[in-house]
Amino acid sequence: MRVKPFLSLLVIASLGTSCYISKPLAVEVRVSVNTNFPVIIKNEGNSNFVNKHTEVEYRTAYLNELMKELTVNHILVDNSSPEFLVQISSLDLTESTKVDTVKDVKSKDNGLIRDLTQAGLKTYGTVSRTGETTTHKWEADKGKNETFTNNQNLEQMIEGKNKDNTVYREKAFSEDEFVIQSGVCGRRAAVRITHEIEKLLKK
Repeated sequence: MRVKPFLSLLVIASLGTSCYISKPLAVEVRVSVNTNFPVIIKNEGNSNFVNKHTEVEYRTAYLNELMKELTVNHILVDNSSPEFLVQISSLDLTESTKVDTVKDVKSKDNGLIRDLTQAGLKTYGTVSRTGETTTHKWEADKGKNETFTNNQNLEQMIEGKNKDNTVYREKAFSEDEFVIQSGVCGRRAAVRITHEIEKLLKK
C-alpha cells in the first residue's frame, strides 16, 4: 500500500520525537553528574539572540531540566556514592540565519524577504559503571527555526482581521529562546542517559 506524503511526514515526525521518550527505570539508581562542563556559543548569522544570556544561564537551564527528568526516571544524583558516572562533555549553542521568502500570490506580502534565525543545540557525553573503564557514549540535540506564519494572532482575532490568512508576519524568537532550548536539550540528554543506564543494567 502506498503511504500518502502527509502520512509519511507524520510517521517521520513521530519517529523523531520518540527518540527522546523514555520510561522510568525499574529500579532506583544513583549517579554522579559533572556540572562544570563548557558551554560553547557560536553566532554565525546576522541576528543576535544567543548573546543575550550568559554561559552560566544556559548551563543552569540545562541542568535544571536534566535533573528533573533524571529524577522522574528514578535516577538520583549522588556524587558521594554513585553506581554510575555521568559525564557531560559540553553544551554547544549555534545561531545562524537563512534568507526566506513569502510565496503566496494571494497575499500582498508575496515576495517579502526576511533573514530568519536558526537555533542549533547539541550536547554529548558518556556513562559508565563506577569502577569500570568502559564508557558508553550518548548525545542529544535540539533545533528550532524562526518562520513566516499567516495564522491569525490574538490581536487579529479580536479585531476581526486576517480572516483569509493573507497577512504574513515573522514568527520570531523570544529573547529567552536559547535559554528555553537549553532546558529542552537538558531533558533530552536525560532521556539518552536513561537509555544508556538501562542497557548497562541489563548486562
